[in-house]
Amino acid sequence: PEGEFEKPTHEKWRPAEKREMTKPKDNLRPEGEFEKPKHDEWRPAERQTPKKPEDNLRPEGEFEKPTHEKWRPAEKREMTKPKDNLKPEGEFEKPKHDEWRPAERQTPKKPEDNLRPEGEF
Repeated sequence: PEGEFEKPTHEKWRPAEKREMTKPKDNLRPEGEFEKPKHDEWRPAERQTPKKPEDNLRPEGEFEKPTHEKWRPAEKREMTKPKDNLKPEGEFEKPKHDEWRPAERQTPKKPEDNLRPEGEF
């Protein structure tokens, strides 16, 4: 190719311009007067009386209330060993141990090899 190449020129960066707000226009207009609800002055609500269902069931006679003993700590239970019918028969062999004495100290072992120095030093 011969001649000069055309390079597009880019504009330098700058922040965008803020757009103006446009309010949409319509032909709707309020007509007449508006009524506002009237609120009474605040006061606490009245408490409802509880309703009890009536029935024909009535208790007859006198009731007995159990008397409870005064609290005291519980007594400790005796330990019972469970009994079984297994008994050892014959004599048991026990291993015999020699009396304790200090062990003999080992002599250090040096590994032997066939490498020897040769020549004069």
